[in-house]
Amino acid sequence: MTARNKNLFFAKNGGKGTFFVLGNLIDGRKKTLKRIADEGHEIGNHCWKHPNLTKLNEKDIATQIAKTNAKIIEVTGKGANLVRPPYGAHNELVRSVAKELEISSKVITIGMSCGGMMSILIAAKAPELIHGLYID
Repeated sequence: MTARNKNLFFAKNGGKGTFFVLGNLIDGRKKTLKRIADEGHEIGNHCWKHPNLTKLNEKDIATQIAKTNAKIIEVTGKGANLVRPPYGAHNELVRSVAKELEISSKVITIGMSCGGMMSILIAAKAPELIHGLYID
């Protein structure tokens, strides 16, 4: 989905989205990420390099999440409040680390295809009613 198509989609439907980003891909897309945040969409954390977090130790999980959040803050001025673990893979340790990093006490796990840097979620009025949407 191109930036132009994203603008048309959200303008037509009057909504805001949550964009989960991979930290290691942000540098090449800083202007786009900043614009998305400035338009009022939420930026979520999808880790640094898309690992299966359940196969990492506590320190490496924290690095994946914290490094991505630091890059998000660098570009947008605001950190992510949500983390969506790659592959939807999470366990008590992943949730605990996210909570300790003050990212989220809940992780978002939605089965969907993921393309490029961002996957799109249309946020419902209640956080527990978030529906996934992939647009290619």
